[in-house]
Order: sequence, then C-alpha cells, then structure tokens
Amino acid sequence: MGKRNHSTRTSRGGLSKKDGYTINQSVGEYIFNALNNGTIPLTATFVSTIKVTSGDSIVTNFTIGTINKPAGFSIISVNNNNKTITYVVDKGTNTLADSGTIPIPIIIEGNTYTVSFKWAKSKNGQNGSDGKPGTDGYTVSASRNSYIVSTDKDGRIHTAVTTNTTISILKGSTPVTPTIGALPTVAGCTFV
Repeated sequence: MGKRNHSTRTSRGGLSKKDGYTINQSVGEYIFNALNNGTIPLTATFVSTIKVTSGDSIVTNFTIGTINKPAGFSIISVNNNNKTITYVVDKGTNTLADSGTIPIPIIIEGNTYTVSFKWAKSKNGQNGSDGKPGTDGYTVSASRNSYIVSTDKDGRIHTAVTTNTTISILKGSTPVTPTIGALPTVAGCTFV
C-alpha cells in the first residue's frame, strides 16, 4: 500500500567534536492492505536501503545487525554488502499484527544505534447487505434540440418556417407515451 522513509540523527560519545551520524532508511513505514479479518490478500515484498552520513560525508563502514522477525513476516533478510533489508509478508498471512515496530540495529565503529521500521494494516470494510432492487429510470430525448432560423440583415424572417421535434420517453427499455405540458411563450413563434 504505502511506504515512507525515515532518518535518525545520533551523536558520537566522548569529547570528540566530530559530527554525529544520520541514519536513513528508504522504507521506514509500510501500510499493508488487508481483508476485513486481517488476512493479507497479496504477497508484499519491499526493500529498504540503509544510508549513514556524518556531516557531509557518506559512511560505509557500518553493519546492519540481527533483526528479530515478528510473526507474520515470512522473510526479513539483511544484505550488508548492499546495505539493504528485504521484507516479505506472504499472501494469506493471518498472523501479522495490526501494527508494530521492528528495531533495526546499526553498528558503527563498535557502537550500536537503533532505527525503527513500523507497519500498520489498512483493512477493507465488511461487505454490506444487498440493497433493494432499483427501479427503472426515465430517458427523455428530443429529435431536435435546437434550430437556426435565417433572417435578413435587420433580423426579419420573410417566409414562415416550420420544424418538428419528436419527444421520446423510455422507462428502462419500455417506451412511454409522453404528455407535454405548457410550453414557454416565445415572441414570433407559434407552438402546435
């Protein structure tokens, strides 16, 4: 469903004036689509990349520590060469909690820092009962919706103009005989 990235700022211990570490993960949060009973309907696989910086410098001499796999995750795999974590939750899983947090240990120069991966479920609503059958709607159409009458340069009409418009009405797919009510009065026009 959705992913969000996160960063964590840490400080170095001791009297050193060096910059602290900033630990970023490309996927820090994930929302799993779930059925209304909590079951995951489709396999979800995603990879989060961990990046560490100190000031403006990229830090590569770190490792991702051991991550405990909560119930519901079929795979949580760490690749310290690529600095990635792969998460997999299989289709049909019903043991994944509605939400949770996984601590991720990042080891830099012998010190362990922890960032968190968080997840939640977005559950479908329950199916409602069948509604009442609908009634057929009406479709009204006119054979002519407009008509242009030619005039001279002064706007006068020199010969009588006659036009017909047929009104058709259907209720669903059944023809209905229309009753046409009073028509508006238009100067110079006669309606029959």
